[in-house]
Amino acid sequence: MKRCIFGAVLLVAVGLTCLWAGAALNRFTEPVCRNLERAQEAALAEDWDRAAAHALAAETAWEGKWHGLASAADHTPLEDIDDLFAQLSLCRRMEKKEDFPKLVFVAAF
Repeated sequence: MKRCIFGAVLLVAVGLTCLWAGAALNRFTEPVCRNLERAQEAALAEDWDRAAAHALAAETAWEGKWHGLASAADHTPLEDIDDLFAQLSLCRRMEKKEDFPKLVFVAAF
């Protein structure tokens, strides 16, 4: 009986940990996605200054917290996101306006 209770307690603890990790992931990714969506809207409206500002805000939010995410998630998608942010940063600095909305769209989704 003690083994059954221990197993049930362990199962509940693992389940609660997974729920907490999922909520933490949502809190982390929400500002990044929100800023990327705003950057895409601004780029499609050809408001390049506002698009660049939102893209930079998304990149800053990503850089600030991706280490914590990397400890719990697969690294391959995270490296792809890093690559997208690098391309987006390059487009922003070189003012390659034709590629900017496409990259923001890919990064947001």
